[in-house]
Amino acid sequence: MSLLQGTLSLSRTMVAPDEVVLVTRTAWFRVRSEGEYHEIESRQAIGMALRMLDNLDRHRSIELRHFAAQLGRFDIHRMDHNEVLTLIRNSIHDGNVIAVQKGAAKTQQPSATVQLRRLVAQVEKATRDKLAYRGRQYKLAVDVDLAGLPGRDYYEVASQSEARTALDGIAQESPASAEPVRQAREKLSKDWRPPLQPEGLVLLRRIPVHASAPKDDGPALTPSQLRKLREGWISLEVLDDFDRPWSGKVKIQLPDSSTRELVTDGEGATSADGFDPGNAVVSLLDLHETSWDKH
Repeated sequence: MSLLQGTLSLSRTMVAPDEVVLVTRTAWFRVRSEGEYHEIESRQAIGMALRMLDNLDRHRSIELRHFAAQLGRFDIHRMDHNEVLTLIRNSIHDGNVIAVQKGAAKTQQPSATVQLRRLVAQVEKATRDKLAYRGRQYKLAVDVDLAGLPGRDYYEVASQSEARTALDGIAQESPASAEPVRQAREKLSKDWRPPLQPEGLVLLRRIPVHASAPKDDGPALTPSQLRKLREGWISLEVLDDFDRPWSGKVKIQLPDSSTRELVTDGEGATSADGFDPGNAVVSLLDLHETSWDKH
């Protein structure tokens, strides 16, 4: 494994036979298949890594800060040396940083966490990362990986009873994945509630997304109806000085300079439509000054 981004060597020299390397979980998923390093058993890793962190020289502060900056959105520049160390320690406890060591994987028994992660990888490979049963999507997670699982907000924890039923159904429907799926079933954690933590594998159920029904806008409009919506219209109500309806002829000069003559009804009202929108000029016809004065 090339010690590049996402790794931090805790040994005094890069060629130390017992070199311990801290790896972000993302980087470890990327390089663990190379087989050059193995994950140290959880409790042993925490104790060993914390002791070695405390003994790191302060001249490696820049290297520590560079590594810590990859653990999340933290303002590393405002942290002092001890705060950076605390951040890394907490990440080891939370499982977001993994301690690995070179060479001894062939002679050491893998930890329970490592075995569970391998089993999850086998299930994902056998099912092509499509764990589904009766129209529902599921995802397996190792207990210590649950909190930091990518896309965690889109999943909810299935009960142990539901998890067993789903995995049994998947094993029956997909013989090719039956063996690792049945093994995963036996490693399921018992039901728990915070502040308790799961122990073993956890089956997550994808939270369904309910799409809202499209708004019913009625039948589609015809071309003539659309054209009518774009047309101009005018409505008139003609009253005299005493607010009495006026009956007579009205001339309207439309925006295209054409004219129309209308007649108001008994309420003094009339209207017109079907012309291009714009300004119109209204004139009252047959309006005699002498007759108007009589009213």
